[in-house]
Amino acid sequence: DLLEYLRSDDATKQLPLIMVTATSPGETPPLPEAAQVEFLEAPVSPGALAGKIAVKLRLRKMVGESSNKASLLEINAALRDHNSRLQKDLEEARVIQESLLPETLPQHPAVDLAVSYDPLQEVGGDWYFARTESDGKISLLIADVTGHGLAAAFIGSMAKLAHAAAHETEPGKLLTAMNRLMTPQLPAGRFVTMCSVLFDPTTGEALIARAGHPPCSIVSGSGASARSVAPDGFPLGFMDDASYDSQSVQLEVGDSLVLLTDGILEARNRDNQLFGNERIVSVAKQHGLLPAREIAKAILIDLTNFCDGRAITDDVTLLVLKRKQ
Repeated sequence: DLLEYLRSDDATKQLPLIMVTATSPGETPPLPEAAQVEFLEAPVSPGALAGKIAVKLRLRKMVGESSNKASLLEINAALRDHNSRLQKDLEEARVIQESLLPETLPQHPAVDLAVSYDPLQEVGGDWYFARTESDGKISLLIADVTGHGLAAAFIGSMAKLAHAAAHETEPGKLLTAMNRLMTPQLPAGRFVTMCSVLFDPTTGEALIARAGHPPCSIVSGSGASARSVAPDGFPLGFMDDASYDSQSVQLEVGDSLVLLTDGILEARNRDNQLFGNERIVSVAKQHGLLPAREIAKAILIDLTNFCDGRAITDDVTLLVLKRKQ
């Protein structure tokens, strides 16, 4: 009925339409080729929808400049071609970005490690790293680039290269070296928040350095207590001579260390309330006796329930490290 109404009005009869539907595109009713309707199956991220609209506007302008007599069939063909190329580029970018993430997580009898990585679009600005160093210690890194999408993904790739070039494992020295390498290369207004951890499974000591990133939390295995760890430090990209210091904390057997990006903290419910760190800590405490994977799962389930259908507007990454023995 809506399509018939729009097509019956001279002002809208030839406009390309994007319709978000709960029905899969394959189940939509057949339409004539000239209808210029593209169906997107819900849910659709704001970025993906905006990208579709931008492509149609650019194509409409191009067609208008090249020929005022271009047929609707030609416009549709051009749209399909551009959409196909855009999807191919995004898929290639997604594959490249995923190759920057660790293929496997470190394995150690005294450590239980879990991760969840969910970019808002095909590619995103979140990035994480996990590796066992030559001395047996475990390095963790979690990062969040301003914005999301392709531009953020490119800067995330720069962060990966800077990490490899820094040749440091101690968190404070690592962030200092990465900041020095990245700051001259970052575009104005772009920066990266980051938290670096070096954990010793034999002693339970964790060295932590932070560059403008959300605090990490340590939750006791019994769930009786929790504390935040937030060493000072500007995001990478503000000052090329910035230095970062490591803070030493102790994880007892059963304790969990929770690292995350602000896509979780800043998620909102239908009443426009923030999810916030207190709720994350509360969920982690309730499930403190469970494995790291179950703690991460409980946090994400609570996040989904809290949002109650309201879209999350940023990438979501969560790391949980638990000392087992």
